[in-house]
Amino acid sequence: LWAAQAEGQVAVGAVAGQAVIDGRIDEAFWKSCEERSDFRPIGNWPERRIPHATRFRVAQDGEAVYLGVVCE
Repeated sequence: LWAAQAEGQVAVGAVAGQAVIDGRIDEAFWKSCEERSDFRPIGNWPERRIPHATRFRVAQDGEAVYLGVVCE
């Protein structure tokens, strides 16, 4: 998986226990997943910064891939 702004790959963490789809990323396994941020627009404005902080983490459990995204 590639971050929109990043040069490189995102490390995918492992789900320990059960992932609950409830709009929160408060399960313990999320803390061990790499967090990515610092998105930048693509296209004609690569030098501009995104005005709102956005962070994400990726995890998997062998059956599904989970994206935990925080948009401020």
